[in-house]
Amino acid sequence: MDNQKNRLTSSEITSLWAQYIQDTMSVCISKYVLAKVKDSEVYSLFEFTLELAEKHLHVLRDIF
Repeated sequence: MDNQKNRLTSSEITSLWAQYIQDTMSVCISKYVLAKVKDSEVYSLFEFTLELAEKHLHVLRDIF
């Protein structure tokens, strides 16, 4: 098997970077909403959003 590393194209890097920025913003917004919200259904939705965005960020950091 060929051990050569495949390099990302500039458009792939751009797409990953945009997703990184979006997930970073999502984490900030979710933390703010979780600190302010009183409705339990909304709270659980933003809890899920925060968890998902943090998982995405972990994967994206590994790629970069």
